[in-house]
Amino acid sequence: MFIGQWTYKIDEKGRLPFPPRFRASLKEGVVLLPGPETSLTGYPLEVFLRMASRMTETDGSSREVRLLKRALIGQAVQLDLDGQGRVLLPQEFRAYAELSESAAIIGLFRSFEIWSPARWEGERLMAQEQLHNLLEKGPIYEGALFKGPADKKKSQEWVQEV
Repeated sequence: MFIGQWTYKIDEKGRLPFPPRFRASLKEGVVLLPGPETSLTGYPLEVFLRMASRMTETDGSSREVRLLKRALIGQAVQLDLDGQGRVLLPQEFRAYAELSESAAIIGLFRSFEIWSPARWEGERLMAQEQLHNLLEKGPIYEGALFKGPADKKKSQEWVQEV
């Protein structure tokens, strides 16, 4: 489980440490790929393998499926944590996410994102505003996270937990 946010320095070799709480979930490896909004998205190896396996079972004859496979599997890189809980970020990933001296690591429960701290601050403020707007509107299932009546119970349970 990945929750919370941290900012760490990237060393001169391009290594980024992970939060100690994340490391147990990443001991088998981590898979990174270019993410949305100029961030990187990361998954524990076993989560990524399940996702990729389901995707490769899908009929690959449609262009949409092929594009999705290329984006998810073709651009992914598998990395291992070193003895100090760091990964060596590939240069092209550092360039894509505009990472230089430090990086913000953001937990998303089953995955996480890596952002430049400046870009993350802007995104964090937008996300916080969006959350406040949703909560003011009432039950979350009506507009954002849960779309239909089948999800109403899930939404009610989620709201109670929050």
